[in-house]
Amino acid sequence: MKYKVFVTLLLFTAMLVLPVSASSPEITTWYNDKTYDSNLDITINTSESIKFNVTVNQSIESWNWSIDGDVENNNYDNFTTSWATEGVINVSVNATNSNGSDTITWNVTVQEEETETDNSSPEILSWSNDKTNDDSRDITINTSEIIKFNVTANQSIDTWKWSIDGDVETNNYDNFTTSWANADIINVSVNATNSNGTSSTVTWNITVKEPVTITSPKITSWYNNETNDADLEIILNINETIKFNVTANQSIDTWKWSINNVNVPNNNFDNYTISWDSEGVRNVRVNATNLNGSDTITWEVTVKAVTENGIILSWEPEQIVDYIYVNDTINETIKYSITTAEPMDDPEWTVDGIAVTGTESGNTYSYTHVWDNDSIGSPHSHMVIFTGSYDDSQVEFKWYANVYEIGDYSGGHHIFGIIDDALRNHATDVQIRMEKRKMHKMGEQADGYLEQKVNRLHDEIDKRQSTRDALRQDFKSGKVSSEEYVAALQQAQIDAKYNQKIAQEYAKIAKNEMKNKKLSIELLNISQTEADLIEVKDNGKHKGWDKSK
Repeated sequence: MKYKVFVTLLLFTAMLVLPVSASSPEITTWYNDKTYDSNLDITINTSESIKFNVTVNQSIESWNWSIDGDVENNNYDNFTTSWATEGVINVSVNATNSNGSDTITWNVTVQEEETETDNSSPEILSWSNDKTNDDSRDITINTSEIIKFNVTANQSIDTWKWSIDGDVETNNYDNFTTSWANADIINVSVNATNSNGTSSTVTWNITVKEPVTITSPKITSWYNNETNDADLEIILNINETIKFNVTANQSIDTWKWSINNVNVPNNNFDNYTISWDSEGVRNVRVNATNLNGSDTITWEVTVKAVTENGIILSWEPEQIVDYIYVNDTINETIKYSITTAEPMDDPEWTVDGIAVTGTESGNTYSYTHVWDNDSIGSPHSHMVIFTGSYDDSQVEFKWYANVYEIGDYSGGHHIFGIIDDALRNHATDVQIRMEKRKMHKMGEQADGYLEQKVNRLHDEIDKRQSTRDALRQDFKSGKVSSEEYVAALQQAQIDAKYNQKIAQEYAKIAKNEMKNKKLSIELLNISQTEADLIEVKDNGKHKGWDKSK
């Protein structure tokens, strides 16, 4: 009994260790994108692409596709192909792994595509142009601008007929390129013809116009409050404030200021104010930019420690061109003086190039000269000059003395009169700069100072008019000579010209820097009053003047 049980267990154990044989892979599904199903008999057209797919129940190591027995280089579970000629073709795929393989075959009939004969007239299906890049048929272009038209038909076309305002063009293509030199409204048409007939006509309506010229912005004017003009080369003192302004002919998006090519931050304005605390040459540049372009202007600013106009505070006499009348018994003594902000090194006076001895009192330097009968000579034959230096800056000031014999000449009637006016204008410019610097330093107190100047100018006008009237009466009564009368009138006119100019400059300061419109208007009125007085011309510049007038 024990022996029988043992044999049974032994047989059972042997059965447990016997290997199980694995089955071959099986293609379970197949598909193509022509019939969209598992059909193995397929009909397609020549040149028509078809894709085959299969699925297997095991992992596959090798896919072998073949066409009529010829193996293809395609180790995938899908295969895409087409045929150029008719025929019946077998497409097979074999799926293989270590367990075996499986194969499936499609029978493909390739045939020529059947086409229907279309005997209807051709039709233009689409149209476009390279201006609007769409099918719009209302187009606006500029003169001389090139435009290309394109059309597409549904049939092969023998003749393309293009025309402009009814005039046929020599152009048998499905596209046409042209342009127009003059502004106009133009129709461009096209139709297509073959053996079946002629298509309908496509027409574009073209508006040709002159192009709008967009120019870059231009800086049309520039100004600075140091030279008070458009000068681009400026000399400035250390710590002296200067304001630059520009105006452009278009609206500007970006004002970009720079100094020696270094951009100034946070100043997108048409003006810029600055000062420097050291000597040197600075290039101040402004660039005006908008969508149309840009323009640039540059000032060259030379900053000096002290300049002549910066250190001279005042001079006497104020008239730098003087007319002096003497004879054998009458001389004229004139004291010349200069007051400076700082003491001068090596002060020196000369008369007609000959050194003379002057005096000093603080920062005021003086010299007194007697003009006598021996001084009579040609115009501008005498010159009184003061020179000195401070911190390596040279200071020089000149007076011109025209000495005549009493009763001989009253001055101002030839080329030297023009020169005299130029010299006086220069002196007036220097005086104006001094006044401006003084007001800049005053700050808020400048308004009060300017009001005092206005009152003084009014007083001078009244006094000058009274003096003119009194002189006229004295001359008529014989109390003053013709020469004395004319010389006095000349000096009054010189004073009026000075006041006219300085009132104009004060008006600019009041308007642009102090924003005091009332003072500006009052100063302009004073300037006009002085101009009117200058125009009142008295006769009597020569000995033959009629006292009764």
